[in-house]
Amino acid sequence: MEKIVIEIDNPTAEEFKKFSPETRSRFGETVAIALKKIINDATNESHKKFLDAISDEAQKNGLTEDILNDLLNAND
Repeated sequence: MEKIVIEIDNPTAEEFKKFSPETRSRFGETVAIALKKIINDATNESHKKFLDAISDEAQKNGLTEDILNDLLNAND
């Protein structure tokens, strides 16, 4: 595992420091899971935006669903 630093407000930091090392470790695990989900969601959203942009550009250039299907089935 790798340590990272996240800035939080002072009152929260003071309360966190009062917890036992074991409890702080569990908090760290929980935060790691939450960060993974946030990163995954952000990556998925970026991917969706990218695909939407490609779709919009293709439609602007005259690509229709019928033309796309013809192109995809041309090799059959």
